[in-house]
Amino acid sequence: LPISKFKVVKETRAKVDILSNTVFTDFLKKNEDKFEFQTYFNDFEGEPLILSPDKKVLAFFNSTSIFLPKLKIKVQDSETNFVSDILNIIKKIKNKESYSEELPDWTNQYLMPLESNYKKTLNSLKKQIEQLNSQLFDTEISLKKLRESKLIMTSTGDTLETKVAQILENLGFEILSAKKNRDDLIVKYKDQIAVVEIKGVSGSSAEKHSAQLEKWVMGYYAEHDLKPKGILIVNSFKDLPLKERIEKTFPDQMIKFASHQGQCLITTTQLLCLNIDCQTKEQKEKVALQILNTIGIFSHYSKWADYISFT
Repeated sequence: LPISKFKVVKETRAKVDILSNTVFTDFLKKNEDKFEFQTYFNDFEGEPLILSPDKKVLAFFNSTSIFLPKLKIKVQDSETNFVSDILNIIKKIKNKESYSEELPDWTNQYLMPLESNYKKTLNSLKKQIEQLNSQLFDTEISLKKLRESKLIMTSTGDTLETKVAQILENLGFEILSAKKNRDDLIVKYKDQIAVVEIKGVSGSSAEKHSAQLEKWVMGYYAEHDLKPKGILIVNSFKDLPLKERIEKTFPDQMIKFASHQGQCLITTTQLLCLNIDCQTKEQKEKVALQILNTIGIFSHYSKWADYISFT
């Protein structure tokens, strides 16, 4: 407890004296029959509440605590009222401590020494707090958005598609509408169209993913008489930390098939690194064209490779 040490000495008392004029007087008199006076307090710091005939302290309180005699077991029957009464007393003590008489308005025209300086300092601090709160809010939002970008390394389904689309759009691709339950994304860069298949999988990618992409590519070709570029973007081993993703995302047996179809194979972690690397319009254009011109596994060195490993 946050109080000075005290001693409790065993000594039974039959008669006691409840001190008057304390905030606990009425409460103690009301509940006197609920206490067993079997000890007294020695070497304590506080204000006495109950004394024995020989002036030994049987109950006391200080700024943080009240120490009462032992309660009889049958008090449990009236425990709610007992505790409620104590809480009401605590409220009275707190209200009394926090009470401060209000000054009339006319006192504002008379300044105490340093009062004007304190007011200026107070106003300055308030402005700083407002500015810091604004910066705090903006920083929290920025951090939230930055952390959410890591979903591209862990998610699948709609969440993964959304994050991929955001990065492709940042790289300069125009996101076109895709038919529901078909292409994950159809994108356009300048005059070139690409169909993007996006997969989040617990293991490596598979030949069936390339086959599915090729199905969407041919479907677009049949409908528009224009064969688009096929791009397969895979978040492989999505449930593992990056350092544990040591197996190949694109197994050898699927690379030949994908390359034959002219597909570009790229991981979501590579895409994330590209988004970090490409800050200028020229950099973004170079990477976008590289993706569209790549057949097989996309290759790009990122300065973030030492921090965000990918395969």
